[in-house]
Amino acid sequence: MIAGNLPYHLRLNKNIERQVFIDLLTRISTYGAISDYSYIGFGGPFLEDLKLLHNHFNISKMYSVEKSGQVVNRQNFNKPVSCITCMETTSEELINNFPIMGNGDPEGLESIDGKVLVWLDYTSPTEIGSQLLEFKDIIKKVTHGSIVKITVNAHHNSLLPKANLSSLPHEKLLDKDKRLMVERCKILSERLGSLLRSDITTPEFMTKNGYPKILYHTILTAAFKALEGENKIFLPLAAFKYSDGQQMLTVSGIVLKNDEEENFKNITSINSWDYYIKAKDEPLKINAPYVSASEKLHIDQLLPSSLEEIKDKIKFQFDDNLAKSNEALENYRQYYRFYPNFSKIWI
Repeated sequence: MIAGNLPYHLRLNKNIERQVFIDLLTRISTYGAISDYSYIGFGGPFLEDLKLLHNHFNISKMYSVEKSGQVVNRQNFNKPVSCITCMETTSEELINNFPIMGNGDPEGLESIDGKVLVWLDYTSPTEIGSQLLEFKDIIKKVTHGSIVKITVNAHHNSLLPKANLSSLPHEKLLDKDKRLMVERCKILSERLGSLLRSDITTPEFMTKNGYPKILYHTILTAAFKALEGENKIFLPLAAFKYSDGQQMLTVSGIVLKNDEEENFKNITSINSWDYYIKAKDEPLKINAPYVSASEKLHIDQLLPSSLEEIKDKIKFQFDDNLAKSNEALENYRQYYRFYPNFSKIWI
C-alpha cells in the first residue's frame, strides 16, 4: 500500500496536523457552531476525516467527493455514520455546480448551500495549477463564514528530480545544481499558468524550504483574486508544511464580510492561538520525532517549559547531531498536545 492510500492516523505528522485543525475549528465554533456547517471533503476509502469531524462537532450533513466508483463502494461499506453521502464525482464537477440545489427527492442529493466547511485534499503535484483554480472558484462561491482548507503536494523534487537532469559535458556540480533550479522554475511556471507570481516564482526558491513558501503565497494570491471587488475577504488562519514521505502544504482560512474581520478575531481570540499564521511569511513546520511511550512520558513531565529549560534534562538525543536533536525536541514541544498514542489491539 502506498503512503497516499494509508489512513491518516498511521502517519505521524499528518495526524498531528489534523488534530491542530480540530483545535482551530473548536476556536472558530465560538463564532459560529461548526455543527451547523455542511462538510465537503475527499474521504478516501476509510472516511477517516469525516468520522473525526462528526465525532468532534456532530456535523450531520457530510459529503465525500470521489471519482472512482470502486472507492465509493468501499466508502459505502466503511461508512461510520449514516449522515455521510458518498458522491461519485470529481472536485471540478462539484465546484462547477456549487451550490448544489437538491430536488427534494428523498432518494436524491440534498441541497449543499449555506455555511460550508470544505477540505480540498489534493496529492498530485503535476495538477497544482488546476487545483489552485478549483480553490479560487470555491472561495468565490461560498457564503460568509465558510471555512476552506487546501492541501497540496509541496515536494520540490516532484518538479524535477535531480537524477532526471542529464549532465552536460564538463559541467561542474554547482553549475548543474543551478541549472536544476532554473528547470524546476520553468516547470512550475507552466503548471501555475494564470496564477503565476513572477516575483516569487524564481530559481532560488526551488528548494525543500523555498517551494512550500512559494505555494503558500500563491494560494493566498488565488484567494485574493477570487474575492477581488467582492464585499468579502479570505482570512488565512493556519498554514503548515509536513512530511510523512513527500512534503505537503496545507492552508486553512475563513471567508468573511469585510466588516466582520475584527469581530471574528475578538470572539475567537485567534490572535492568541499558538498556531495562528497571522502575518508570517511562510508556513509553520510540523516534523515531530517518533518517540517511545517511555520517552513521551519523560518529556511530557517537563512540559510546557521552554526548550532551554528542558533540553539538558533529557537523557537521550533524537539525532547524533545535537542541533538536529534539539530541533526535533522543539518540534515535539510545540505539538505534544496533539501527538497520537498508538496501541496494538485485537479486533
